Amino acid sequence: MEDQSANQYSERSPQRIEESGPPERDARKFEIASADALAELYDLLRDYAPPWYTERHHQKAENVLRMLGRL
Repeated sequence: MEDQSANQYSERSPQRIEESGPPERDARKFEIASADALAELYDLLRDYAPPWYTERHHQKAENVLRMLGRL
């Protein structure tokens, strides 16, 4: 039963592919959503500073956000 439900979500019907648009547009949506998520997580981690969140983590996220034009 699990295999059937997993396949249901991993396979895309031809109709679904047409509705989603060209791959370039999907890639751009993914990039924007990823940048938004990273920016939100960056702000949360900066504000709450859990003990495991090191300066190295902070710099890494900051560098990526700068490259994306978010900082």
